[in-house]
Amino acid sequence: MRNSLTSGDTSRCWDNALSLLSHRMRSQKELAACLQQKGYGQELIEKTINRLQELKLIDDRQFAVAWVRSHDTKSQRLLKLELKMKGISEEDLSTVDMVDDLQKAELLVCKKMHILDTADRQSRRKIYGYLQRRGFDYDVIMTVLDRFLPET
Repeated sequence: MRNSLTSGDTSRCWDNALSLLSHRMRSQKELAACLQQKGYGQELIEKTINRLQELKLIDDRQFAVAWVRSHDTKSQRLLKLELKMKGISEEDLSTVDMVDDLQKAELLVCKKMHILDTADRQSRRKIYGYLQRRGFDYDVIMTVLDRFLPET
């Protein structure tokens, strides 16, 4: 790691941060980890992230909103877990509007119903696995299955 801050290091760190942000939005934690992996020191990373925040080029709340919007097939629980892993605070998470899990699961099942040939036990299993992989709770899954694919 580099110990002394030179204008070249500052410029390279800034350029790397902008390059990373040009591909997609990132949380502060993600960006810091990427810059640290490139060998920049903590002081330089903090300075760069603070400058990016001042210019409103990085904002964890906006990142969380965009993440939820772009991952609309996942449950609230899974989205919150992913965002926490990306360094989003509880305070920022509480400001994000999320669709109710039951409504989201119903919508997903409606979209999947056209590919199912019959409403049999195997179809129930497929839909169960589909919803489970997206982080929905057992109670939500069973409610949706009973509504759309009742057991015979």
